[in-house]
Amino acid sequence: MSKPLSLESEHPSILITGGAGFIGQNLINHLSKSMPMLLLYRRRIPDVGSNVYSVYSDLQSREQFIGFLRNIDTVVHLAWDRSFFGSYERIRNNKPEKITENISALRNMIAAMEYTKTKRIIFLSAIGAEKNSKNPFLQEKYQAEHEILNSSIPEKIIIRASMVFDGSISGGKFVNSIRRLMKLPGLYPIPRNRSKMSPLHVDDLCMVIKKVIHFKMSDSASVLDVAGHEVYRIDELLKMVSDNLQEYRLPLGSLLGDFLISIIERDSEKKEESIPRLKSFLGLGQCSGDAIKNKNPLAEVLPPNMKSFKEHLFQVAEISSSSRDRV
Repeated sequence: MSKPLSLESEHPSILITGGAGFIGQNLINHLSKSMPMLLLYRRRIPDVGSNVYSVYSDLQSREQFIGFLRNIDTVVHLAWDRSFFGSYERIRNNKPEKITENISALRNMIAAMEYTKTKRIIFLSAIGAEKNSKNPFLQEKYQAEHEILNSSIPEKIIIRASMVFDGSISGGKFVNSIRRLMKLPGLYPIPRNRSKMSPLHVDDLCMVIKKVIHFKMSDSASVLDVAGHEVYRIDELLKMVSDNLQEYRLPLGSLLGDFLISIIERDSEKKEESIPRLKSFLGLGQCSGDAIKNKNPLAEVLPPNMKSFKEHLFQVAEISSSSRDRV
């Protein structure tokens, strides 16, 4: 249940947008015992613990934001409409800039933070965010970074994360996007794209955000790439998931693999609207550069040991096998 907003006795110093989302709910679990928080949600009421106050907002009102920011020192901005699916239309260089709902909400928040002189914003972006990316999600993230870095908010921190997976038996949207391709008997298609990916466990990302909240800034702005310690090609990841299902299959690549992926995903799209296409993750999970880490003062918040994607799949396979044995 959502607790009513009542700040007379405790004054939250942290506001989190997207508190009901996948990363938001995990972040609450890492923070709720240590500090009071104000959570903004839109589509569903988040599960909250002690010291957490949740309130509905569609993020489209500057005046409403100003009211929320009373006594707030830090805003953690996680809310992102349509997630990996990106905006409904791509932002094209040869057309007038499209102001998406995500960017409109961000501009309202920035204006409110500037008005109330809120000290710090922590924005969750993605590795691969570029102006000319073919991925609408990464285009939007780049535009959002630009808006934040050009604002007058005193302290701006942008965390660019690689593809995030969770610890549940399902493995999250990325693993499910791969499992969706394992429908053909005896084989599975793989994309020609051989991007390298470093899957990041949500707990490791939340620990980074928790540390960044308290990090003493020496500059007004900083950008940090956060990726898992393991590096895989996309075809290696598909093989790992295929092996995890304990059904022998042969990989099918080249143009035929791309064609079959598009057919399978198109046929499944209406039934599985919450699962993005695999191509939505390509580019998103790129590895972060060592040079960025080594020269960045924020690098000290990175966990020395991160959870293993391969080990996670092994544990999922064991749980699934035990469940089948009990049945």
